[in-house]
Amino acid sequence: MSGSMSSGISKSMSSSMPTPSDAYLSPREIGLEESAPYRTVSRAAIMSLVLGLFALLGLIFPSLLVLAAAGIALALVGLRSIKRYPEEYSGEPVALLGLTL
Repeated sequence: MSGSMSSGISKSMSSSMPTPSDAYLSPREIGLEESAPYRTVSRAAIMSLVLGLFALLGLIFPSLLVLAAAGIALALVGLRSIKRYPEEYSGEPVALLGLTL
């Protein structure tokens, strides 16, 4: 009985498994939609968010308030690069969050 059960499972699994010939088909031929091109998140935007989070410690340790100024500057640089090269960079929400922190 287990022999007939395993052959049924292998048949159902083999029908959903891609064949080696699928590797040579385009994504549209397989049934996948094309996605938007990848855009990197601006490094300045990421650093502004990180510095903004560390600047919150400036409420306890006032010497860390310098990080807030650096975070604001990096957020502005990140926003400018995102607006200047929109096909290349993304991360506007990240930069805005770093600016507000």
